[in-house]
Amino acid sequence: MTKAIVNGYLNIRTENPTINVFNNPGYYKPGDIIEISEKVLGQTHKGNNIWYKLSNGGYVWSERVSKSEDLAAIAVHSKSSLFTKWGIDRLWESTNGKNMKIGLIDTGIRADHLSLKFSNVSVVEGLETTLTESFHGTYMAAIIAGSDTKNGYVGVAPGVELKFCAMGSINNLSSKKLANCIKQLEDVDVISMSFATRHDSFKPKEKDAKDLISLINQFTLKKNIIFVAASGNKGPHGGIQFYPAAYENVISVSGHNENDQSLVDDDATIWDGVTLISSFGNYFDQAPSVVTDFSANDLVEFKGSSPACAFTAGLITLIQSQAQSQNGQKLTKAELINTCFDTVTVKSNKTIDRFQTHMLNDKKIKSRFKL
Repeated sequence: MTKAIVNGYLNIRTENPTINVFNNPGYYKPGDIIEISEKVLGQTHKGNNIWYKLSNGGYVWSERVSKSEDLAAIAVHSKSSLFTKWGIDRLWESTNGKNMKIGLIDTGIRADHLSLKFSNVSVVEGLETTLTESFHGTYMAAIIAGSDTKNGYVGVAPGVELKFCAMGSINNLSSKKLANCIKQLEDVDVISMSFATRHDSFKPKEKDAKDLISLINQFTLKKNIIFVAASGNKGPHGGIQFYPAAYENVISVSGHNENDQSLVDDDATIWDGVTLISSFGNYFDQAPSVVTDFSANDLVEFKGSSPACAFTAGLITLIQSQAQSQNGQKLTKAELINTCFDTVTVKSNKTIDRFQTHMLNDKKIKSRFKL
């Protein structure tokens, strides 16, 4: 337990760290001493979503509690072990993604899912999708912007504005459909694409693919939008490129564990330039596994390059927000790679080929932003 001093009139909230007239049994006055058991995420208020859980079970908003080294040392309670490793809890002390926009392109979404209850999610025009097709997109959205503090489903950037475009089934995806989604996301800071395909329409020599590549290049160079995509999990041998991850101005992502092994056994697809997210496990460590049902309170477990991509996109959003706050402007793709990544050589899982790849470096991120 950590004791702290209240520095303003501070309402007590019950059940959940949210602002609601029906969960307010009382308040603290300036100078009162409170006993804090946990630091948690709650409803964003005036740009701050950090709350304190009290020893008596109630919650208070952190802004009106005097800061101290003891409070700063408390890690944010979450079901993901990745928060502390990547300095996310420290980044949240100055930004949770508020005033930033991220575009998520996926099969479908349940925007009413419990994990997104307090998230700023909007669905731009896209294809109508079935409930089954919503599994994947909802999970990726929760990794990026989840706000369910009660069950611990809290995303990397819970304050971000998430704009979702549904592309429908991956089996029917085309470069033209993807381009149509991207065009509707021209005002975002980051675009996350947790899918990978070898569909003919994506091959660089095809006309529609050329149009798609041109659009990505234009948004990258003229609008400084950062594109992030999953490298894929199904390649029979390392080095087989999947799209859109293989395009020049897309940061391709593959997840690896603490032993630098693929999260999908021997099937990870890695080639020159793929970004490896080391020590990346299932984002929601204790998420319930749902196979045949998808209720408003459950999330399907995923591992591999899809959640690694969503995590990376969310983290880049925080990095861009911090850079803009500290330096008055966001980083370019090249600056991101140079300041937050290492270049490493890895061996393909099923061949003796070696590839030059990028490893997102938590120490560089913490040093770059003095976390």
